[in-house]
Amino acid sequence: VSGYVDDFRMQNLSVDAMDSTRLRIDGHVRGLPRVEATAFQLNLKEFRTTRSDLKRVLVDSLIPTGIAIPDWMSLDGRISGTYQRPDLDARLRTSDGVVTANGKLDLNGKGSYDLLVEARDLELGKILKNKELGAIDIKAKAVGSGKSIYDIDAKINFLLSRLTYKGYDYKELR
Repeated sequence: VSGYVDDFRMQNLSVDAMDSTRLRIDGHVRGLPRVEATAFQLNLKEFRTTRSDLKRVLVDSLIPTGIAIPDWMSLDGRISGTYQRPDLDARLRTSDGVVTANGKLDLNGKGSYDLLVEARDLELGKILKNKELGAIDIKAKAVGSGKSIYDIDAKINFLLSRLTYKGYDYKELR
C-alpha cells in the first residue's frame, strides 16, 4: 500500500486471516475519509472464506435461520466509481453454485440501474433449506429506476433455464 488516506494505491495486497480467509486486491482509492467524496478502482483478485470462518465473526442473529451458508465462497471481480455510483463486474463462486453480476448502479435520488445477474448450478434448495427445490440456472437483466416497490419503473428480462422442484425439471421459463 502506498500513498495517504485521501489517495492511496494497493498493489498485490494480500491478507490472510483465521483458518481459511484470504483477500488479494489491487486498486486505487481517492477521497477518504469523506465517504461521499470517495472514488475507487478496485481489482478484487480473490476474497475467499468458509462457513466456519464466517461463523467465528458473525453473531448468530445476522444469519437468517432459513438460510444455509455455503461451505466455501470466493468472490473476484472489478468495481469502480463511487459508493453512490458503482460499476461492477463480479463473480461469486461457492460450494453451492456460481453467481455473476455485471452492471451500473446510481443510488442518487430516485436511483437507476442497468444490471445483468446470472446464476449457474445454484443449489437454491440447499441454500434456502427447502428439500423440494433443487438447482437452478437463471439469467436476469434489469434496466430501470426506483428504490422501493412503489416507485420502480423497470424492464426486466428473465430466463430460468433450469429449475428442479418436487422432483420435476422445468426448463426455459421466461
